[in-house]
Amino acid sequence: MKRPRNVHVVFWTIFIILPIIFIFTRSIELLNNPTHYKTRKHPQLTDITNITVPTQSLRQQKRESDIMIVGYIRGGSTFLGELMGVREGSFYLYEPLYGLSKLGYFKPGYHCNTMDTYCSEAVNMDMHALGFLKSIYSCDFRLMDGKISLWSFAKGRGDFNWTKSLTDCDGQLKNCFNKQILRCNNATSIVTKVVRVTVGLVGRMLSKFPNLKIIHLMRDPRAVINSRMEIWPSNTKNTLETARSICRKMKEDLMESKRLEAQNPNRVRTVFYEDLAMDPINVTKDLYKFANYEFSSGDEIRIRNMTGSNLIIEKAKQKWSLFKQSSADTASKWRQTIPPSVSFLTSMGCSVVYDIAQYPELKTKKDLRNSSIPLRLPKTRYSLLYDYLAQNV
Repeated sequence: MKRPRNVHVVFWTIFIILPIIFIFTRSIELLNNPTHYKTRKHPQLTDITNITVPTQSLRQQKRESDIMIVGYIRGGSTFLGELMGVREGSFYLYEPLYGLSKLGYFKPGYHCNTMDTYCSEAVNMDMHALGFLKSIYSCDFRLMDGKISLWSFAKGRGDFNWTKSLTDCDGQLKNCFNKQILRCNNATSIVTKVVRVTVGLVGRMLSKFPNLKIIHLMRDPRAVINSRMEIWPSNTKNTLETARSICRKMKEDLMESKRLEAQNPNRVRTVFYEDLAMDPINVTKDLYKFANYEFSSGDEIRIRNMTGSNLIIEKAKQKWSLFKQSSADTASKWRQTIPPSVSFLTSMGCSVVYDIAQYPELKTKKDLRNSSIPLRLPKTRYSLLYDYLAQNV
């Protein structure tokens, strides 16, 4: 019977007493020489902790301005985004809010549908979208992990295929996100194009981001709806409701642009897609001047290739291509293809916008197909509402 007792003694000695002695000895050693034991670093966090986020005060020292393009789904903003963003030195982020609202947009206090006039309380989602944009213009992407797609960065380099456009990633997803952050830090200008916010919401950033400027891009709502019908016919079945939704946002954006421009001179600009497409070189030169960009001979060649070169016919034939044999023809093409009934229903919901933006009403099919009627009427056209806005906002 003594053998089991001996076994118990050995067990307690090996598994209980010896570990206690070891821990006590190591504790005494640590107290006597605390600098010998350092906190263990986690190598997987190195890429994040080493990223230096530039402050807004440093951004004020840049000669070029940061640009935010606010437009409409199928309203020509992708074209303008590439003109402004895909240039040497710029960091361009394409549709960063896509993951927050695919077919809606945010305005102060509300989230609204783009297919009808329904708006719901935003429940702080509007502030979340605004915070998202603030983070981008601070080059602080720490809260965006998993919320922004790599194709947003890729398209910002000219191609949705990230393996072609993000050459600094060498075809490797690992650390590719952090490399884009470093590009943001080193950029001479940060550019985004967003179609899921109103001018009034992003206008709140102007006071905190003194280097930021806003370009509001307008396009004839009939052209917008016609383009949506060609791409997403199932999402544009109720033409009148869609038109009312688009033109409500357009009207609000135009009014806010006017108000913000008065409060912040030379920091907000409304541009019409029709003017850009008809005279891309001069309108782009004017926008570059607005953004404090230099307009080089290389920029002019690039724009001519995008808007009117026979050398890129194959690219121009691609469905989603921004290369056009004639940007002017592209801007007016909808007039020959839109069904008159769609044009009529759109006009029912958008007559006020036509008045402000100088778009012709085109009441008959004959007028609609008449290419001698300009895309926009002369600026001298009298407008009660435009006159009111000019004097009161």
